Amino acid sequence: MDDLFDFMDNQGPSDIEPIVGELGSSEWLLALMQVPGIGSGTAIKIAREFNTLKELHGASEAELGRFGKFDLYQLTRLRPYENSRANECKTICFFDNDYPLGLKELKNPPAVLWVRGTLKDIANVAIVGTRQPSQEGYLLAEACGSEAANLGFGVVSGLALGVDSAAHRGALREEGYTVAVLASDVLNPTPESNIPLATAILDAGGCLLSEAPPRTAPTPHGLVQRNRIQAALSRTIVVPECGYPSGTFSTIAFAFDLGRNIAAFKPEHVSPQSKGNQLLTDLMGINPDYLDLSKKQKEKAAERKPFADDVLESISDFRELLRSI
Repeated sequence: MDDLFDFMDNQGPSDIEPIVGELGSSEWLLALMQVPGIGSGTAIKIAREFNTLKELHGASEAELGRFGKFDLYQLTRLRPYENSRANECKTICFFDNDYPLGLKELKNPPAVLWVRGTLKDIANVAIVGTRQPSQEGYLLAEACGSEAANLGFGVVSGLALGVDSAAHRGALREEGYTVAVLASDVLNPTPESNIPLATAILDAGGCLLSEAPPRTAPTPHGLVQRNRIQAALSRTIVVPECGYPSGTFSTIAFAFDLGRNIAAFKPEHVSPQSKGNQLLTDLMGINPDYLDLSKKQKEKAAERKPFADDVLESISDFRELLRSI
């Protein structure tokens, strides 16, 4: 339901006034999302509309019906969500001052973020790509992470094997700041083989970030939702190496929808690992059906030749791109 919800009503983040009512807290937004049929976007709208629990309980069935179909009786039995692991992770909700502004540009922003470590308000670069890169692709992703860190950017990626891991490690090598956006919960990062990397990120002052509450396992839908957060947090999205089909194209689609800069390295030799890069950098453009976009956005995508805003051929090109941001 929320994926079809044009949450922003064509308004920018500056048009949203923070509320002070109890429903605008993490505890009550999470409580609302325990009701079947209420997701992030609907929870935010309900909190903005009714502000307090008293106002919500006083609403008519017709008033509540504007927000979708769900069990109205459950709304009368709401209890605030208790974060039993508050000593290990904290929450940041949509109405908090430290909620990332980039996420408010999403049509369906997370109502609540779960955070381990430090979420900094700095310019970020998302580095994403294949889980099975070539040696060249892995080293390129690592170099991108290092270059971004050296120039003062935060490095955003998804803690997955391959390109994601290389990007995080590149940032850490230069003692830079990096954020791992997870489809799992922040207390149980996946894959398990990357738990030491997650620990290193936290030890270096970085951040593990997710909209999944504790004890939530990753799902295919959760991975896609994770991708929208990566795109929204970042100024530019760079693809060192990816194949096709690839989950990377989900991140690219969100980035395109948000108007983020998209950069891709042009492969010297096309391989299964770099097929996606070939498509993104081809001078003939890209088949817009490869991206999950609206009809209007597909029409815009078809006009881009190449599709990527920046076609990179070397790490020097990447360095110059970052200096221009």
